[in-house]
Amino acid sequence: MTDRHRYRARMLLGLCTSWAVIGPAWAAEGGLSLTAAYDASRLNDPTVQSAAHAFDASRNEEAIGRGGLYPQVSLSSRYGYGGRTDGGDDRSYVNSNDYQANSVTLAAQQPLYDKGRWAAYQEGKARGQLGVQVFDVAGQTLYDRVAKGYFDVARAENEIKLIAQQKAAINGLVIQSKKLYQGGQGAITDIDEAQARLDLVDAQEAEAQARRVAALRALSGRASVPIEDIQPMREELATANPIPPEQDLPYWTAIARDASPELAARLAAVKVAEAQADSQRAGHYPTLSL
Repeated sequence: MTDRHRYRARMLLGLCTSWAVIGPAWAAEGGLSLTAAYDASRLNDPTVQSAAHAFDASRNEEAIGRGGLYPQVSLSSRYGYGGRTDGGDDRSYVNSNDYQANSVTLAAQQPLYDKGRWAAYQEGKARGQLGVQVFDVAGQTLYDRVAKGYFDVARAENEIKLIAQQKAAINGLVIQSKKLYQGGQGAITDIDEAQARLDLVDAQEAEAQARRVAALRALSGRASVPIEDIQPMREELATANPIPPEQDLPYWTAIARDASPELAARLAAVKVAEAQADSQRAGHYPTLSL
């Protein structure tokens, strides 16, 4: 777990350094790519930052649970002073420091059999594993959210391109209707109908532009960097299927079952619950210590 944490720390440090050098210049050089948007969001997304702090805290859970298995040492001291204060006239009484009672106690205890402490140690280990899986889930869900925001922008831009083509065609229809009307071969209603369709397309274009701006702002807010544009989508289709035929649904289901961070997090949560149940039952068992 330590090596994994150090690797992530070095990776994040490298991303921070490159981000400071590159900055928002991506927007001016061909638009922001999906990978760059994900890297920026991984550094600045509050959900991921919260999960990272929770991951750091979970790394200490096992050590906390192990502490109950180590010897317990305690040191205590007492200082006592006594004397006669009643003011009596007993001739045998000597007015002096009557007595002092001082003591120092050092106690050591080593648990030999304590099911409750062992259950607490197992719960700490389970919580540590749960923290790792929850951090992985945060990274996975971040990619889903960034991809959705990125393709929302791409979808809005494609709609704008399509509307522009429709607008050009309808604008040509308006011009043609006017020419036919001026030549005595058309009706005024044809011009009005074509103009109405053009006005509708103008409204659709304004709506698509607004959706694009909103999607860019949402993506920029998640990445915490100013984004003016994204890289354009390719117009041509792939020449071959990007997924080989043998990689069917059962193939990906098996991979997801073995590598899904969300499933692993749920299994880790089950182990935490089992350890908590063992800790509750431990109160019915005897303890032995030296």
